[in-house]
Amino acid sequence: MTSVAADAAESITFKSITIRSEKIGDREIDITEGVSNIDIYEHIDKPHLTAAITFMDSQDVIASARIGGGERIEIVLQSTREGSDSEPVSKIFYLDTIITSSKLGDNTEFFVLHLIEDIGFISSLQNINKAYSDNPSNILKGIATSFLGKTLVSTENTQKKMKLIVPNLTPIETMAWIKNMSCTTEGYPFYLLSNLVSDELNFVDLKTLLSAPVLNPEEPFSYSEATMPTGGPLSTSHRRVIKGYTFKDTDNLLSLIKKGLVGAEYRYLNPTKAEDNHYTFDVQKDVVDKIPETQYHFNNEYMVKGKSFNAYSSRTITQVGSTEAYDKGSSYHQSDKDHYKLNTINRAVDHLLKNNPLTITVNGVDFLDGTSHHTIGRKIAVLFMRNTAPEDTDYYYDNRKSGDFLIFSAKHSFDRETYTTSLTCLKISDGDIT
Repeated sequence: MTSVAADAAESITFKSITIRSEKIGDREIDITEGVSNIDIYEHIDKPHLTAAITFMDSQDVIASARIGGGERIEIVLQSTREGSDSEPVSKIFYLDTIITSSKLGDNTEFFVLHLIEDIGFISSLQNINKAYSDNPSNILKGIATSFLGKTLVSTENTQKKMKLIVPNLTPIETMAWIKNMSCTTEGYPFYLLSNLVSDELNFVDLKTLLSAPVLNPEEPFSYSEATMPTGGPLSTSHRRVIKGYTFKDTDNLLSLIKKGLVGAEYRYLNPTKAEDNHYTFDVQKDVVDKIPETQYHFNNEYMVKGKSFNAYSSRTITQVGSTEAYDKGSSYHQSDKDHYKLNTINRAVDHLLKNNPLTITVNGVDFLDGTSHHTIGRKIAVLFMRNTAPEDTDYYYDNRKSGDFLIFSAKHSFDRETYTTSLTCLKISDGDIT
């Protein structure tokens, strides 16, 4: 196979990496030439990015400017792949921690700096103790604008209206708290995320993500040493070669049983009205049969004493909900039995989907053109061959690791010669593989 360096040569450029801080006045410190590596992390469950950079300091930047945390670092990158109409990608981070440093000689020191996206740092400086009354989308939009200076884009605005008092949380903690109680009318969970290309925050439901088209239906990312890619080192066939993969921490069914997400009884008590909102949860009936757009890696044919796992009430979970806290409208924890059950379905779908992750490492140039977002929350086609000799079968594909996948997290790794992306993906269907 072609080497990583050859595949990604000159596909990315570090346009500028600069440090700013009020304590150094109006001065801007350019450290572009000293940075050798950048890792940027996106995650579908996090509304901010994180990053790490390696920096060779031979100009006494860290000591003379007394860099130690809280400085703003702007990173500007751009794809230079031939034929691409790329735009620069700019992100502002704050220095979180100097992870390590070591002297490489009398006049040079090596630093690894950990960064957090600006909204993550700014959020940690603020505290919300305030009442809200609206649907989740509108509450989140108001918080994003007022406290973080960000626009939030939402996919659905039909969630149930809620009233709540935020109990001394940061803006991002508040948004995550609200997001965790939000779901569509069918029970699909919502995700609140930030991505590398866009400056907006996205509040998006899983159904919308699953209904979007696959990015690469004609050219799957493929892991096959028997198939040599054709064309130049940055041709599509070369870029879609999987350079490495991991498939671990999968199919942990026991943990789902212990969380009450396979078969369980739920009770939400209303002490004021002496009501017991009681329901049973069966993952087969309530999730697999009703929400079939994805693969859940659960099979009701597994049995103990002739009884399917989901038919057991493995846990009894009782909670006391708030009752009539407001004259008009429900509080954060107040609802009816149907909505309580939707919250359980919401949690089950999320946990089941994440129960079978595949991480692949590929050439990164498909994921940073600067004009559109192609990583977390997007769908890709992946192809692996079966663990059997071709002459022994007329079916060549590994159905467990092949098909359409939803990108759950991404690690963008840049250096002066290469750009690779490690994608943690969740299988949602067999796609076009037959």
